[in-house]
Amino acid sequence: MRISGFIKLPKHRTFNYVPRYYDPQKEELENVVRKAELGVPQKLHKHEKKINYYFNQRRADAKQSFIRRIIVFTTLILLLVALYYIFGVVYYIF
Repeated sequence: MRISGFIKLPKHRTFNYVPRYYDPQKEELENVVRKAELGVPQKLHKHEKKINYYFNQRRADAKQSFIRRIIVFTTLILLLVALYYIFGVVYYIF
């Protein structure tokens, strides 16, 4: 014989526990990325300014080197054209 109507048994409980982990470096990185996407200017630390300066300087040096190569190449071509018109013959240099 069963008497379930008189005694009410409690049902099992479930918990929605989500463990939290705080990573300050990740939080800072997310803030920086969010500000960069919005276009908010940021204050750079002293060493970050130096790193940015050296990267920019390196790009500028590479650009100057490329321009210098183009100038030298065009000068050589113009010199060969001038020699051709002056002497009428271009000797094979290479």
